[in-house]
Amino acid sequence: MNNVRTVSDTKRDFYNCHTRPINSIYRRVVEELMVEMHLLSVNVDFRYDPIYALGVVTSFNRFMQG
Repeated sequence: MNNVRTVSDTKRDFYNCHTRPINSIYRRVVEELMVEMHLLSVNVDFRYDPIYALGVVTSFNRFMQG
């Protein structure tokens, strides 16, 4: 049996943890980032490292600045 999580599993978990509504202006970007990060993380060649972490944090910070 395949134990790879699906995108819908990831979205469900995110929205269970983040219960506040996301403004429609930001929702599309949040979901796109979530899908991209999910697809990267389930790739067999993916390795979490400091460069990836810095990229995620930098993208989030720039996105939240406006």
